[in-house]
Amino acid sequence: MLSSMTATPTDAASDPGSRTRYALALTRFLEAEWKALGTNRGKWCRKVGLADSTVFRWSQGVEPDMPTYDLLAKALGRDLVDVLQAAGYLSAEDLAGRSVAPRGLPDAMDAVRADPALSEEEKQAHLQLHRLFCKAADRAQGQEQAAKPRRARRRPS
Repeated sequence: MLSSMTATPTDAASDPGSRTRYALALTRFLEAEWKALGTNRGKWCRKVGLADSTVFRWSQGVEPDMPTYDLLAKALGRDLVDVLQAAGYLSAEDLAGRSVAPRGLPDAMDAVRADPALSEEEKQAHLQLHRLFCKAADRAQGQEQAAKPRRARRRPS
């Protein structure tokens, strides 16, 4: 469980260089994700509601706070542990005790892009379908949350 793991390396608070290293690793991870999604930093930031300048600061070594890592994981459709591992906060040793192994960072769309049997047009069609399915899943999850029954409020006597 994440709660039993240390989310911040012990040396990060005392070593500003290590904090910079985590921010830069996160930036490299995000750049790979944007490429896989067929987007760029500016478009992605607008979509998820982050200021482009905020994400730019990460590429300069300014580290985001932990709630932002959670936002990034949700925006990317990834587990928080995957994002923390990509940023270098968690190592394979940290995850050895997990009951569920984290997903690998490359996704199935990487296989589509690398498939020599598909034309560029077919690859783009697959990517577009993937994006549509992801959006539909996000909407369905939002509707599921909205449909949950709420406890009735008691009226004051």
